[in-house]
Amino acid sequence: MLDRRKSELPTTPSTSLPPLEDYLEASQQNLSACLSPFDGTVDVNVAGIDVTLHYVKFNQHTKKPKFKEFAKALAKHVVRFTLSSRTRNQVRSGDDYFEDEGELQTIARDYFRKVENSGEVGELLLFFLLEAALKAPQAVCKMELKTNPNDEIKGADGIHVKWDEKGGHLDVFLGEAKMYQNIGDAMDDALDSVANLYNENKLEDELHLVTSHFKHLDQKLQNAVTAWVRGESSPDDCHIIHACLIGWDFGKYRLLDSDPGSLFRDFEDHYRNYCKNISRLLNRRFDAYEHRHLSFNFLFIPFRSVKSFRKAFYRALLGKSLP
Repeated sequence: MLDRRKSELPTTPSTSLPPLEDYLEASQQNLSACLSPFDGTVDVNVAGIDVTLHYVKFNQHTKKPKFKEFAKALAKHVVRFTLSSRTRNQVRSGDDYFEDEGELQTIARDYFRKVENSGEVGELLLFFLLEAALKAPQAVCKMELKTNPNDEIKGADGIHVKWDEKGGHLDVFLGEAKMYQNIGDAMDDALDSVANLYNENKLEDELHLVTSHFKHLDQKLQNAVTAWVRGESSPDDCHIIHACLIGWDFGKYRLLDSDPGSLFRDFEDHYRNYCKNISRLLNRRFDAYEHRHLSFNFLFIPFRSVKSFRKAFYRALLGKSLP
């Protein structure tokens, strides 16, 4: 268990916790250019569950969604997602900025599994959304902790932190990124992963990563976040939220093949109607879920084809298609 001894650090956020938003690295400009927040209604009959809806924007001229552009935008974030400040500073020791940037890109790219069914595209997308949309900076570069580039990340797919001004506590987001052809399969896998974290007593291991592998070098920030995660002033100072990215193949995108103008015009109506299905699927799963008392934030993004989006990402990352 983590050490719960009292800390002598002051407990007010203004003196103990530097501004976390200063450490956000995902591009707000890329978010605005490629993704649109959506105001659809998802009703869940369980407390402690938030739902965030987005969709990939349409090109105003072609009337087609900007999936390729979004894949390219994500590929530009691999250094920020994969490499800690310490690693980047070690590489940026030369006088040639562009050469250093190229080396960082190569190092980060090599951490990714080069397979079409890799879950790491979803993990990068989850990082992008938590930072750019929810304003929660990444606390640990889990990709950098992999001992084998052919392995997937163990445990949670991401760890982010955010100060809750209204509640006066630190939020720690433990991420699960699931992108499947079927939305129900993605939900099942996300909830199973969260359940395993508790049933196999791995939560403390994930929180320990925040205290031992902090992404940023600022010692004051590191000490303050560590104190909150350990609950050294009060167990209520740190709230755990399970952030679950759900990506799926949305059947309405098939209308692009027959009438792209119609989908461009009516997409939000189709998505809004589909929110009723999202509500039904979530409620059915939480009715019998053993960990329904936990806090969740579900982040939904529909795709024309999850498989095609992965391919587009790897083309952007590698400059060629996967073999």
